[in-house]
Amino acid sequence: MCINQAVSQQAHLSSPDVMFAINVLSVNHQDVSNVCAGRDPSKNRFGVGHWVTDESGLPVLADALAVFICKTDKVMTYGTHKIVIGAISNVIVNGEEVNPLLYANGSYGALGSIE
Repeated sequence: MCINQAVSQQAHLSSPDVMFAINVLSVNHQDVSNVCAGRDPSKNRFGVGHWVTDESGLPVLADALAVFICKTDKVMTYGTHKIVIGAISNVIVNGEEVNPLLYANGSYGALGSIE
């Protein structure tokens, strides 16, 4: 994952062998994405969305499309961001419907149908 060095969580995630979760967001999670990206610093990161603790003790989004449980393997700095490579130890897949939240060129989007 890539994380801006100005974000408070980056120091923790840059440490070796730290466990973390990557949540695959649906189109219904735009508010969660905005808070986690630091767009509204007045809001608690875990105050938006339905968060639960998984079996490894990590907070995960209960209705995420999927969750990857990882351990920090390697960290690289590139410009204003840190690139964190995680070794995946577990994958949680929720439901059958797949409608991921996409973010590109400064705006959100969703997949369209292919005909």
